Amino acid sequence: LHVPVRRCLVEWEAARASGLPCSLPDQPCTCLFDVVWSISSFEHDGLGRYGDPVNPNADMTAMAKLRSYVKPGGVAFLAVPVGADAVFWNEGRVYGPIRLPQLVSGWHLRSVHGGAVPPARCGTASERWASLWQQALIRAGESKHWYHGYQPVLVLEN
Repeated sequence: LHVPVRRCLVEWEAARASGLPCSLPDQPCTCLFDVVWSISSFEHDGLGRYGDPVNPNADMTAMAKLRSYVKPGGVAFLAVPVGADAVFWNEGRVYGPIRLPQLVSGWHLRSVHGGAVPPARCGTASERWASLWQQALIRAGESKHWYHGYQPVLVLEN
């Protein structure tokens, strides 16, 4: 996967120290990004495992906040476990046909990468979703730890 973007790394402390116009994490975002990454993060939000308050919709809230940090037309690379909708207390969630569309609400699914099925970047959005579900079922059957789900990289456009 090659993404033609300018290479850039902004550490929060470095940005704050240098006076970049970025807001604090609990305030509205004052700077927008072209590209963001989230790998195996949202499925843990709101389950209390890492000291965060228990909130069944914290993953949805965090994803909406992430979207507010991305420029219109910007891209998010998102990896979360995909399979049958489930919560494994208090380890994490697996996103299925019910919760995954809710999690990525407002985003446009550009492509899906990972696994044996070729990248789902052609065809209609419904064909890309169908390919994602097909791969999730294949991978769930192969895994010794099916509760972790299949974790593809979804390329989402704001």
